[in-house]
Amino acid sequence: MQANVRLQEELSHVELYLHPQIEKPLQKALHQTLIADHAALLRDEFQSLLDNDRIEDLGRMYKLLQKIPDGLDPLRTRFEKHVSAAGKAAVEKVAVAGENLEPKDYVDALLQVHAHYADLVNKAFGGESEFVKSLDSACREFVNHNKVCEKASNKTPELLAKYTDILLKRTVKTAEEDDLEAILVQIVSISHSALWAPLTYLR
Repeated sequence: MQANVRLQEELSHVELYLHPQIEKPLQKALHQTLIADHAALLRDEFQSLLDNDRIEDLGRMYKLLQKIPDGLDPLRTRFEKHVSAAGKAAVEKVAVAGENLEPKDYVDALLQVHAHYADLVNKAFGGESEFVKSLDSACREFVNHNKVCEKASNKTPELLAKYTDILLKRTVKTAEEDDLEAILVQIVSISHSALWAPLTYLR
């Protein structure tokens, strides 16, 4: 983004030609002119960047908008809605199995969405706590309110518990211990985000 280049150019001019006391007022003016005045246009591009997994561009946008007051709030809201929609769409694809839905297929759909956007938050937004909160809220929404849960609100913890039970009963011959642990950590992660405790449903 050209705004980043212009910011660096102007600040380097301060170091070379201007008195250090000018840096703060100049920086404030630059943030207003190069970022705040164009914030709406930048935010309009955010959805397209999300849709296309443009990690580097999302990171640049994040770094720009964090320089102005409340610059990131609209992005967090849009990110939350985007992740929630992605999660529900992923569940709809496996929900076509109806009563024959395998716990693994359902849980895999949840975990893949969560893992994808957790990785995006870390890479594009530096793991910022507010974006993590937005991710957790989105996960809570698509795990608790999706196609599979329409008729039974306890369907998610039931399927999580069944899949966890299957994993725990596996032998070393069918799953490496490290792989099994990694999957269980993911399940705990999505369960935490959705405020579920699947292990309490095991019988």
